[in-house]
Amino acid sequence: MSVKAFEFVSVIEALQQLGENAQTKIECIECCGKELYVGTNDSSLILYALEEKKEGIGKVVYKSRKVRHKFLDLKKPVKCIKAASALNRLLILCDSSLLILNMHDLEIIGGGPKLRGISTFCLNENPNINNPFCIQICVARKRQLQVYNVTEEKLIHIKDIGVPEPAIGVAVDGSYICAALLTQYTVYNFDTNFTQQLFTYGRENFLPIIRRITKEEFLLSAPEGLGMFVNAEGMSNRPPIQWSYPLRALAYSHPYILGLSDDVIMVYSILDQQQKQALPFIGGRSIGNFDGRIYVTSGMAVYSLTPVPWEKQVEVLLADSRVEEALELAQNANRVGMTKEQFQKLYHKIQQQAAFIHFSNGEFDKAQELFVSGSVDPREVISIFPGLMPPSSTFVRSIPPLHGIADVIQLFHGDEGKLSEAKQFLHHFLEDLREKSHQHALVWALVL
Repeated sequence: MSVKAFEFVSVIEALQQLGENAQTKIECIECCGKELYVGTNDSSLILYALEEKKEGIGKVVYKSRKVRHKFLDLKKPVKCIKAASALNRLLILCDSSLLILNMHDLEIIGGGPKLRGISTFCLNENPNINNPFCIQICVARKRQLQVYNVTEEKLIHIKDIGVPEPAIGVAVDGSYICAALLTQYTVYNFDTNFTQQLFTYGRENFLPIIRRITKEEFLLSAPEGLGMFVNAEGMSNRPPIQWSYPLRALAYSHPYILGLSDDVIMVYSILDQQQKQALPFIGGRSIGNFDGRIYVTSGMAVYSLTPVPWEKQVEVLLADSRVEEALELAQNANRVGMTKEQFQKLYHKIQQQAAFIHFSNGEFDKAQELFVSGSVDPREVISIFPGLMPPSSTFVRSIPPLHGIADVIQLFHGDEGKLSEAKQFLHHFLEDLREKSHQHALVWALVL
């Protein structure tokens, strides 16, 4: 667990320093572009303008400015905020009421709640609607789930679904609703009326949490400290996650799952379900992915979890000889700002570095496979065998170097058995190259 995938960056250090009441605590947040909305325990909504800058080599810093403060006068905590930028609207859950506000002046549209008796709600992140100026929501009230389309002016009722117990959490993808009821998770298709019960749980000392992962796939908190992946049919296509600490909230930023507990943020890879990092964070309230940015809150502050560039993560893994993890991370990395050709060149270099690690460990078959797939210059390999490069050769090893090997004699401490295996490897490697390509015929001729 030595990967440093994320770093803390302060966004709002303390509400009190920005003029809020000493008793005011953060309950939830929403972020849309450069605007951060903070919902509090005393029925307030605060709008901040964020400025993000890069200082030095990749270092990110935030400056926040309070723009507006709206007191909702409901005397209850703001439980959830969702932004609909295309509509210039905010949807807010407070005191079991769904309010719709103007995003900029925070005025309540219509002067009061649009719906009452709401326990929770969510946006459909993949709605089957063609209108760009319309969003879809699912609300839970009593023993019912309701689907609405929301435009700038009104709520349009789409569907009612009866449920055996009140829902305390929901997530929607397409036509599928994954609901956490009082004692069970269930998936509903509101187009076909399909229902699939997933699994049950006790009501005491267990917090059901749902997070949409990809199309028609959800991650659920489960008993015994597990995180279960389920698809819309109720099947699991990935092994479960074993949480290190009791879970409070979840976020997903490919390829990482972030689990918030009371004292720590756990970072797991969705690729192998293993924990990669643990960041101490006492008093955590919420964590979420907001348009690619991860924000985490305590009762008084907001922080950004800034991703460490995947290239640096791969570098650390290779330095620790964790070859398979490094290759898998590189294959699944977010390649924003990089052309296909640029990535291919970098990935080949990673493969070559990995190949030399396998070679150093005497894993010659694995090394050969990566040398070939990574399109290594054969002279990089030949040059570590003393006396094989012709005197007239002007070859210089890669800079920065692909490895730290002086030569095979030093590497294997003069072990005749290992040296014999290494020479046999070189013979097979060059034979393989000659068979696959005429590109290296000259090198082959020189060596022979």
